[in-house]
Amino acid sequence: MPAWVNVAQSTVTVVSVAPQLISANLGQIFSIDVTVSDVVDLYAWEIELSWDPSLLGTISVTEGSFLKSGGDTFFIYNVNDTQGHILIDCTLIGQIVGVSGGGVLATVTFLALGAGETPLDLYDEVLLDHNETQIACQVSDGYCYLNVSHDVTIVNVEASPMMASIGNPVNINVTVQDVGAFNETFNVTVYAGSQTIRMDSISLSSGSSANLLFTWDTTGYAKGDYAIIASASVVQGEVNIANNYRQTANLVTLLYNGHDIAVTEVEPSKTIVGRGYSAVVKVVVKNYGIFSETSKTAVYANSTIIWLQIDDLTSGSSATLSLVWNTSSFAIGNFSISAYVEPVLDELDVADNQNVSKVPVHVGVPSDISGPIQGVYDGICNMRDINYLIQFFNTNPSSPNWKPNADVNNDAVCNMRDIQIAILNFNKHE
Repeated sequence: MPAWVNVAQSTVTVVSVAPQLISANLGQIFSIDVTVSDVVDLYAWEIELSWDPSLLGTISVTEGSFLKSGGDTFFIYNVNDTQGHILIDCTLIGQIVGVSGGGVLATVTFLALGAGETPLDLYDEVLLDHNETQIACQVSDGYCYLNVSHDVTIVNVEASPMMASIGNPVNINVTVQDVGAFNETFNVTVYAGSQTIRMDSISLSSGSSANLLFTWDTTGYAKGDYAIIASASVVQGEVNIANNYRQTANLVTLLYNGHDIAVTEVEPSKTIVGRGYSAVVKVVVKNYGIFSETSKTAVYANSTIIWLQIDDLTSGSSATLSLVWNTSSFAIGNFSISAYVEPVLDELDVADNQNVSKVPVHVGVPSDISGPIQGVYDGICNMRDINYLIQFFNTNPSSPNWKPNADVNNDAVCNMRDIQIAILNFNKHE
């Protein structure tokens, strides 16, 4: 009679960081894999990974292909960049056997923040089979070498004066520094908006800095507000190029040598407003002339005036109108929001005295703010709109995911008052 014998697994299961040794430069983004090899019946796993938080910051964490090759999975992680730590969990779903063999469990992407060395330490690893029995394993940590190699940076950009008549010079002071480990020769280019003012070549030793003076001859430029930008060319081997670019904190204004006034901005706070509710419209009027002026501004919804305002503006100054547009007397439909400032005496350039918002505002059923396409109204208030409001519940203008259209009653928060409006208008059509 034949005899059946259970043969013990002769190989050792190993959880590893791959590649084991990583070399990266300051500012570089790189990824490591957490892998498993020679595992039998892996159903769930948990690992913790740590590093020096002064040297590395996490960009992303994604599940690898190994475990999900066996079926649907649940993958979750918790990152603490302050402590330099991540906890990752993953499990198959359902009454199925685990996966055997080897592959990638997870991928972690880092940004190199500093120069130095740090271990990528795996610990408190737990591997379970489909019977929830722990699988014995060994771990193989990683090690990361972070180098400062080639790196030049624009430290500061300043312009003076910040307001000048066309034809008058503007001085631009640029501070550059070699923060890498090598001596460098590179170009520094200064721009007014998209137009090049001048390019200089400079050589710096490692760790040194220099101040460069550029003079912007504004002759031939149009009136307006200009971002003054300095850019350092990328040196060979440079990875961290985010600091090669910098612009002045404020725009430089070029004034027309005469009388000139313009509407520079028309921006409604919402693109969808429930009929009977309101939106805020921001309008900016600026005096681009060299004389003080009195501006008379009208704001329109299509051809209907919704606001009139008079402002005294000194040369180069602006007035910001923040008006509340109540839609109670307006029909359902799309409205173009525009502003027009009357030409002042002896003004020649009147093309910019009118400005129109880039996107029309739709006045519709209150709380109809979403539809089959999320965030796009569909002419009816229903569960799509309530679900949309729930998605942004308790957000306000300081929230990173703030959606002004979800603030139906325009009180600067999306809450139960907005959901209640949706309930009161449930199933109403345009």
